[in-house]
Amino acid sequence: MVIIAITAIFIFWPKGSAFLLPLQFIPSFITFVAAASGLLGIGFLLILVLTAVFGRVYCAALCPLGILQDGIRGLARKFRRKSYYGYQKPLPKLQLAIFVLILVSSLLGSLSLLNLFEPYSLFGRIATNLLAPILLGLRNLVIPVLEHFGVYRFSTISLHHISLSVLFLNLSLFVALIIMVVFRGRLYCNTVCPVGYALGFFAKYSLFKIRIDPENCTLCGKCALDCPSGCIDSANMQIDANRCIMCFDCLESCPASSIRYGFVHEVPAVQEPDRRKRRFLAQSFLGLAAVTAAGMALRSKVRGALLPEKSKPVMPPGAGNLDHFTARCTACHLCVRHCPTTVIRPAVGEYGLSGMMQATLDFSLGYCDYDCTICSDICPTGALQPLPLGEKRLTQLGIVKLVPKRCVVYRFQQDCGACAEVCPTHAVYTRERRGVFYPWTNAELCIGCGHCELVCPAQPEKAITVSGTCIQTKALPPFSQETPAKQSKESEALQEFPF
Repeated sequence: MVIIAITAIFIFWPKGSAFLLPLQFIPSFITFVAAASGLLGIGFLLILVLTAVFGRVYCAALCPLGILQDGIRGLARKFRRKSYYGYQKPLPKLQLAIFVLILVSSLLGSLSLLNLFEPYSLFGRIATNLLAPILLGLRNLVIPVLEHFGVYRFSTISLHHISLSVLFLNLSLFVALIIMVVFRGRLYCNTVCPVGYALGFFAKYSLFKIRIDPENCTLCGKCALDCPSGCIDSANMQIDANRCIMCFDCLESCPASSIRYGFVHEVPAVQEPDRRKRRFLAQSFLGLAAVTAAGMALRSKVRGALLPEKSKPVMPPGAGNLDHFTARCTACHLCVRHCPTTVIRPAVGEYGLSGMMQATLDFSLGYCDYDCTICSDICPTGALQPLPLGEKRLTQLGIVKLVPKRCVVYRFQQDCGACAEVCPTHAVYTRERRGVFYPWTNAELCIGCGHCELVCPAQPEKAITVSGTCIQTKALPPFSQETPAKQSKESEALQEFPF
């Protein structure tokens, strides 16, 4: 039911995010670090408590990518005769290296690696970019059939644009995930996944564990063959609690019922403390603290180096500023899927290396609706802060710019007026001269919705464009009685009549 509900959130039911997203580890953790608020800000703590008590139940019952892997494994069993895995030696050094690499890159200001491997966001991209087009395409094909029989209750849904680079990346990750599941089970969860590494540490010391009863065990090895995590060493009758995801398949497969799940009341043997381990832990803690401090100090400088100088991406409404947005957006693409005008798309190079796959606005695909706040309402991490409609209507996403030498009105002295007609704030307007209405702009009224750029007929380059800003400020209210500041000489020179 969890995977059905979360899939429905990504494809059909965006308002459901308020109920299920608090139980997703990374969105909750990012919200807590930025500003602990409500259930979403403490959801990851609840997951840690559950793990410390019952083991990695999140990986089996709450993680959408984990449940998806179980579904793939179930299909593989039907089509693949050799559907067992066997015991797999742990890879702690590789897992630690991947986790440290993701952690350090995040502290230095880039969430690209975290977004790439984090399970909730990876599932969101698979659902948005691979599954949604198929399901919505089938839905749109059925609607004409229903209308033929007099059923007009449903309407077609617009599909968001998917670039080839985004499609290739997400398809490659999905295929790689399928290969790992078919041949190595939950290899992703116990090697690559940063959430799996964090929860594995708590699961190792959980109060409830799965144990093998040595008196009843027949050493048949069926439990190890069915274990998707490869964590059962049947020869030595040991189960690695660090990697066990609590799927309970081993309990069902054991013919002697020698595997049980319950409270473990082990009393650790008293031994001399290992001072070398203490020194290692202390040095590791100090090193992590130093990296954290250096990362926070160098964050803005690294962000500036990673962002191309000429890049001015337009962020969705509610982003606030570039550092805030790129530090919290996990590239789950929930806003991409549910944008009604399909103007939001995954970034490829707009944010540089630090913001791959994060949301940006592309005015060649659509425009930001003046009366819409969906993206900021459903954002799970607070990368887009909720905006009341009145405030959103004044939020300046970018600045309009007119290039007269490209404009058909200035070039051919014939009326067009497309940009002025669609501008909701009259930041783009016309002035009449000798019977021709020439477009002009007022940047102080512009909210950067991009509607003017979308409808501009000039080719091959648009005559009116919207460039993004690093900080989303407030525009003057439409029809404001306040006197706007005079435009700069450069702006006046660009908009002078050519005669």
